[in-house]
Amino acid sequence: IRRPEATRPRNPQPVKLRLFPIPGPTEGTGEALHLRVRQGETDVDIERPNAAAGPDHPSSYLVDARALQQPIAEIQVGWDSAAPDFSARLQVDASDDLEHWRAVGSGAQIVSLHHAGQEFVRNEARIDSTRASFLRLTWNRVQGSPAITDVQAIPGAIDAPPQRLSFEVAGSATARRGEF
Repeated sequence: IRRPEATRPRNPQPVKLRLFPIPGPTEGTGEALHLRVRQGETDVDIERPNAAAGPDHPSSYLVDARALQQPIAEIQVGWDSAAPDFSARLQVDASDDLEHWRAVGSGAQIVSLHHAGQEFVRNEARIDSTRASFLRLTWNRVQGSPAITDVQAIPGAIDAPPQRLSFEVAGSATARRGEF
């Protein structure tokens, strides 16, 4: 018996996700977040206990992935094209309740370098294919890393349900009880 292979769309289209910067120091990013969504409106309020606002950079970013029904295999981040050159690792965590987080991407290298009219940009982070309501993106170092302005998800493979096989067998009762 073999499990059917997962199916992945041939050319999965990126899905833009809602992004919310979380102000504060990078220490203690594991603290629980308080999310308040107003019914019927698109306003989202995010609070993190005991977090003072950072000088000019968010400590991390909350990504709302509730609209995506497929597992996420990769994320692509965007930043202002005028941002200075940088190379940093991006940690990706997933949660369904904003309290319990699990690492799904361990330090993908994100790069934007320019030299002599040439450009080298890597803005994608492969993650463990996962379904989650929320993602948290955190740079390994805030200084020198650009502010993330856009996040898109690339859908991953969808597990196909196993094919069910059945067949009928002729049987008849014997003289012994429970025996056919």
